[in-house]
Amino acid sequence: MKKVNYISVALVLGILFLFCSHVIAGPNENAGIRFDLDAITYGNQNQTSIAPPSVGAFIRLDVYAINVHNLDTYEFEVNYNPNQIEYITTTSTNPITYEENILTSNGGEALGPLIDTSTPGVLSISMTLTGTDTTEAPEGEGLVADIVFQVLSTIGDSLTFGDVYFYDSFGVMDIITDTNTATFLPYPPDNVNIEIVAAGDSVRISWNNESYTYHVYSSDDPYAAFPDEWSPPVSTVINTGEVILPVPEDNKKFYCVTANNAK
Repeated sequence: MKKVNYISVALVLGILFLFCSHVIAGPNENAGIRFDLDAITYGNQNQTSIAPPSVGAFIRLDVYAINVHNLDTYEFEVNYNPNQIEYITTTSTNPITYEENILTSNGGEALGPLIDTSTPGVLSISMTLTGTDTTEAPEGEGLVADIVFQVLSTIGDSLTFGDVYFYDSFGVMDIITDTNTATFLPYPPDNVNIEIVAAGDSVRISWNNESYTYHVYSSDDPYAAFPDEWSPPVSTVINTGEVILPVPEDNKKFYCVTANNAK
């Protein structure tokens, strides 16, 4: 009898685990969320990088939900560098292209967006349909937010997603992990100079430091395809405006300095 009881318990536990495995994943387990830095064109252009914006310039970007099913509510975080950009505003629709929010695309009414900026460098956005009518819950892809930042410094950086949750009309939540990154490209090195130091055994290469990570490449041929036919970086410095290298053996070398977002 004891053996039978153990088997019964094992079967019950097995059934419970099987049941739980079916309710963990909701209809949006394969959905995703995307940044689009082309906010002046209707629809998701999947643009994930832009040229260096000048200090004081405004950056407008759109956020899209993709591959959604029966979407009723969304919550997501945008992580940014508050030393580089300042959050300005968020709207649920695009005021330039007049693209509507995905939640209202089937005729439903929505509440939001609700905005939370209490944590520095984290923008939290949420929005929900007012009812639970499944015919109003959208499918596919659509706009979830139009966001504006203002540039504070020239430091190149990026936007990433933090926690992202999608809910269906029945309250089933999915944690969204299919995301992308929006990158602000760094400024190219400016005022680059090269000189032989007084001792004659070293080369000093200098530039205006803009707090990036800088890679210095070298080549015997200035027309070689970059970077494939140039050497790997002969020097890498962070937040520094110069490097000092040994004079090459044949007394001739061409150098290239690149600015990269700090990692």
